[in-house]
Amino acid sequence: MKEIAAKYKYRILSVCSVITVLFIWEMATDILHLISPMMLPSPAKVLDTFVYKLTGGVNPDGATLLQHIAASMKIALGGYVVGVLIGVPLGIAMAWSRKFEMFAKPLFDVIRPIPALAWIPLMILWLGIGYWSKVGIIFFAAFISATINSYAGIKRTSQVHLWVALVAAELLAATRGLGYMIQVARMLGRPDVIIVGMITIGVIGYLLSFILEKLQNKFVKGGK
Repeated sequence: MKEIAAKYKYRILSVCSVITVLFIWEMATDILHLISPMMLPSPAKVLDTFVYKLTGGVNPDGATLLQHIAASMKIALGGYVVGVLIGVPLGIAMAWSRKFEMFAKPLFDVIRPIPALAWIPLMILWLGIGYWSKVGIIFFAAFISATINSYAGIKRTSQVHLWVALVAAELLAATRGLGYMIQVARMLGRPDVIIVGMITIGVIGYLLSFILEKLQNKFVKGGK
């Protein structure tokens, strides 16, 4: 009973923290007008924009929220799957074999500090500015995390690295995607659309992490 009570206690605290932030946000924007709507739109405005984009609105970026999500997921999952398929076996092999570790780890240690954004020029040269260059950037973000985590015994890839790289990848001649939507909104001075995109990326990242954690608990830890 104590464990259940503690569990619900933390959930209530989490909900209260969200409500507190929303209350302060609303007070500073719509009620007290301390912040210009061009700098930070109110929660109500963000919600209106979210509903508009979700229910078929295409302005100001030419696509609905679901179309942007589908385009981003196509890129993210493409690079993620390849990165994990290569990174996890590599990390495990380095952990299991001392000889292989001595052979592969020095090269990996040279590549590891290079951020995914730094690969953009090479991706353009090697793969052009289409779908595969975007996948390549996501691949490096996922590959590095998957290798490090599997090498350390943690079988999950950091979603933060992947989604941050996604926004950068969609700068490459993209016409759809959450990163593209954010960039268009930035150029047009639409902070409400920017926040909708940021929240959507955060929610999708959370859901992917949640799914991976459940799969890990089921298959890696004996079905707990």
